[in-house]
Amino acid sequence: MFPSEAVLAAQDLNTKFFLPIHWGVFTLAMHSWDEPAKESVKYAEKAGLRY
Repeated sequence: MFPSEAVLAAQDLNTKFFLPIHWGVFTLAMHSWDEPAKESVKYAEKAGLRY
């Protein structure tokens, strides 16, 4: 699940907190290891989710 999809799932579930986990576990991607966390924060803030 991409960060934007995780935020949509949190909204669909009407969660109180958005807590992404299991990012940066494997170094298989072409992006930097912390990019998913930064993207998650960006999308969560845009959606008004607490994290």
